[in-house]
Amino acid sequence: MKFPEYWLYWTYLQPGLLKSPLQTVDLQEVTVIDPGRQNGSDGPDFLQAELAIAGMRYCGDVEFHLSAEDWYRHGHDRDARYGNVRLHIIWDDAGGIAP
Repeated sequence: MKFPEYWLYWTYLQPGLLKSPLQTVDLQEVTVIDPGRQNGSDGPDFLQAELAIAGMRYCGDVEFHLSAEDWYRHGHDRDARYGNVRLHIIWDDAGGIAP
C-alpha cells in the first residue's frame, strides 16, 4: 500500500488511530509523553519529543519512514542532524531494521 510518509504523523499524534500501540522491534510499548514539535525544515520530522519505553524516559527527535531502508537511502546515517533521533517510526520493516 502506497501513501505519503506524512500520513504516519497522524498515527503518532493520534495513537488511538492504531489497532495496537507503537512498539519497538523487541515488542516494548512506546508511550508518547510529548510528541515534540513538527520540524518544518530539513532534519528529523519531529524535534524534542519525550517518550517512555520499558519504564525509561527518552528525550530527542523522531523520524518517520515508509520502509526501514529509507534511513540509509536518505543518507540519515551520515547526517549529523539525525544524531539525536530517539525514535524511528517505520510502516514496513520488510527491508530490515535501521536505528
